[in-house]
Amino acid sequence: MSQRLRTLSNLIVLCFLVTGMSFVNADSDAAKNEITVSSGGAMVYCENTGATVYAKNANVRYAPGGLTKMVTALVAAQTLSMDKEIKISKNAASRGGTLLELRENEVVTAKDLICATLIFGSDAAAYALAENTFGSVDEFIGKMNKTVRNIDCRRTKFKNVTGDNARGQYTTAKDYMQILRVALSNRTIREISQKNTHRFAMTNKHKARTLSRKGITAGGDEKLSGYAGTEAAQDRQSAVQSGDNGMQLFIVLLEASQQQRQDDLLKLAKYAGSRVDGYRVVKKGKRLGKVRVKHGEKTEIGAYSASDGYAYLPKEGSKKLIKTGSIMYGNVKAPVKKGQVVGHCNIYVGDEVTHKVPLLAEESVGEGWFPSYFGISNFATIVILIATIILASFLMAVVILRAKAKRQRERRRKRRIRRILEQQLREEEGRRRRNRGY
Repeated sequence: MSQRLRTLSNLIVLCFLVTGMSFVNADSDAAKNEITVSSGGAMVYCENTGATVYAKNANVRYAPGGLTKMVTALVAAQTLSMDKEIKISKNAASRGGTLLELRENEVVTAKDLICATLIFGSDAAAYALAENTFGSVDEFIGKMNKTVRNIDCRRTKFKNVTGDNARGQYTTAKDYMQILRVALSNRTIREISQKNTHRFAMTNKHKARTLSRKGITAGGDEKLSGYAGTEAAQDRQSAVQSGDNGMQLFIVLLEASQQQRQDDLLKLAKYAGSRVDGYRVVKKGKRLGKVRVKHGEKTEIGAYSASDGYAYLPKEGSKKLIKTGSIMYGNVKAPVKKGQVVGHCNIYVGDEVTHKVPLLAEESVGEGWFPSYFGISNFATIVILIATIILASFLMAVVILRAKAKRQRERRRKRRIRRILEQQLREEEGRRRRNRGY
């Protein structure tokens, strides 16, 4: 009996040891996958899969700071005509704070004010929008709070339109993730927020001018949409959409310096790429069709994919939803350089285009001869010329041979007639001789 008890106890201890080892391994794997960021609050959401990839202090309240201006711009864009002219009040002009330097009584379009607010973080522009949308700044702030409540952001509240520190003004990474996605669904906000440069139209106080800002980037060539933040020390938040090879990420970073947000963004984008599984549906360098070339020495050339193309699916998604389609540009004119973008390959998940892979020219094409304006390549022109020469030569040979044959027939006819005449003369001469004999 005691032997059985000892055996049973040993088995129980062994089970605990094995279970403990498995927990240790799981924890170590999680530790390897987890990363640390400097931002106080952070969240990463993958639009393709509908999953939260990373979260830190997602429900902790932080001052919204400059992110307030995205909601200011959104409410204005939803309400105002972009061509509406707005006169800058003394109160708004006194806010200053950017290169734009709006002046009292200056007349500026709503679009330029939204650009100044989103791209350059202009307090004066944000205040001018608030004054001229619903009649008062307080009513505008009320509309901002109503907007975020309507999208179920219960841990967000605004007290002003610029993001200045104010008691009772707060948001969370989770709430602002929802705000960011809604804001970027607005075409005006999405297009403006992608820009780092904007040309402001001439006003009654300023000449036309182009201003640029330096914001955080995701690395590479992909554009960021949203509010990347400014270099101002008090601007400690960013909320952006980053697209890399078809993966659409929304990233919110709260309470960190610009350099810290830059480092965190790169780190989180890389982390998300390692955590979200994608399907490679387009292989780099694969020939995906031919493109027509106008006025070229060749009328069409091959086009190949510039990079790998991936599709990302939600957990319940089926690979059958993924498909591709190549679109060739219709205005490609010679000369064309090898590697020039001549089209793109759409990657679809369902009916939605989730990524576009550039298609590049397979070879260089110089300008063609005159027939190229009628869609005839240089090679085809040479072939046509040779064929024309051969055909002309053949026709000439036929004409010559027919003429020669005709002459030969004429000579034979004349010889036959001569023989007939000679025969008739001989017969006539024979009759005469016979008649003289009688």
